[in-house]
Amino acid sequence: MPLSLFAYRRQNGNMRRVTNKIAASLDEDVTLEDLAAATNLSPAHMVRQYSRLCGESPMQTLRRLRLQRAFDLIGKGPYGRFTAIGFAAGYGSSAAFTHAFRKQFGMAPSDVPSIIRPAPTPVPLHLEYLPERKVWQTEYEGLYAQNGWYKANLVWQCTLAGRDDLFTWRINDRDHPFSEKGSNRVKLTHFLPVQELASPLEADLAVLPGGHYVVTETVFNERTGFVRALEDRIRDELGCKLIDRPSLEREPAERCWRVPQERRVVMYLPVEPIDKHGRQLCQEAEAMGRRKF
Repeated sequence: MPLSLFAYRRQNGNMRRVTNKIAASLDEDVTLEDLAAATNLSPAHMVRQYSRLCGESPMQTLRRLRLQRAFDLIGKGPYGRFTAIGFAAGYGSSAAFTHAFRKQFGMAPSDVPSIIRPAPTPVPLHLEYLPERKVWQTEYEGLYAQNGWYKANLVWQCTLAGRDDLFTWRINDRDHPFSEKGSNRVKLTHFLPVQELASPLEADLAVLPGGHYVVTETVFNERTGFVRALEDRIRDELGCKLIDRPSLEREPAERCWRVPQERRVVMYLPVEPIDKHGRQLCQEAEAMGRRKF
């Protein structure tokens, strides 16, 4: 039986508080009781709910993040600090740290410095045209910390309609386009294209204007610096420039809770062409977009 809207929102709120607590506790001694205190759940109930929604236990997530950070620290050097890094990762001895490290990465900490790391691959960019289309939307204006309830309402309605494979979109606020600060006042719109779910929702039926977008993907809480770093690439590779129109976001095609440093988002950055190459790419994207929709 599907959860009620109240239960669904409460579940989402609990998971968000737990994942945020885990993300902020990499340098702290934290227990299951500490994590459960962020919710209204008992430790046992919190673990069951978290494991079902996240695919691993809370302490497994915490250990995995600490080991990944240890890997990154060792790789940056200077070397010979394995014991201190192991203690920082929550392990009481070098042997315990090495065992856990080898289990996760298939190598000992001392093997990391010898790895030759290739230069990071630039994040893929492509142009996409979204034609004018009807959407079910819910507008929100208020503190950023409360906007998730409105998104949850749309997702919950999709689930009741028998579609648990749909992912909502968001029109970002102009002044705080990539805000994650709960105290910021924002004006957002959560929406779902009508063609994805034709049955009426308890939401406004509106028309979303068409436009050209650069589409890419990044980690949720790194969006501001990420977008700034893309401006030159958008100009040089695509012959376009960012314009003053709200950006869009949607979740990747996976419905699974993640801690903030692992949450990914597909971004749609509004652009217009600035040269012949950009105009040609935009024309090709527009032709393809109209056929697609």
